[in-house]
Amino acid sequence: MKTILDDKKKGEICGILAVGGTFAMAAMRVGCSRMTIYRTAHRDPEFRKRMHRAQTRPEKTFLKTITRAAQETRYWGAARWALQHMYPDRYARRPLTMRLEDVKDLMSQILDALAEVITDPATRAAIRRRVRQLTKHAAAKCRKDHREKARLNLQAAASGFHPTRLP
Repeated sequence: MKTILDDKKKGEICGILAVGGTFAMAAMRVGCSRMTIYRTAHRDPEFRKRMHRAQTRPEKTFLKTITRAAQETRYWGAARWALQHMYPDRYARRPLTMRLEDVKDLMSQILDALAEVITDPATRAAIRRRVRQLTKHAAAKCRKDHREKARLNLQAAASGFHPTRLP
């Protein structure tokens, strides 16, 4: 089988990956497809190791830079950034949200306020039904989105560097 990627092209690919480039950029540079790179990495364990080292090099460099900056008080933002990204469950900013129970309570208060000014029982009942329907739909969507985000996080965590699933 003829190899499309000679040592020079493999070196260029690793060089692009080493500075944070993508597989698409590397493929374009050497004149092949990403799949050619993936297949070559699958067949050539040494090339696969070189690519893996190249991919982790920018991360290591950036983390060292952040660590050095964080050691100086005037660059405290680097330390904050590192904590937020390394330990998002403890340090990342959370969006301003309300618990589902609080939303339900607020909706009840709004419905009570509407009931005070709307005298027709049929209209009040129709408004109550519609608001509850909207609230139920929004809560279901929120739960679905949360489950999907958790699934994607698990998927990302499980997919380490693998020669058949290169990024």
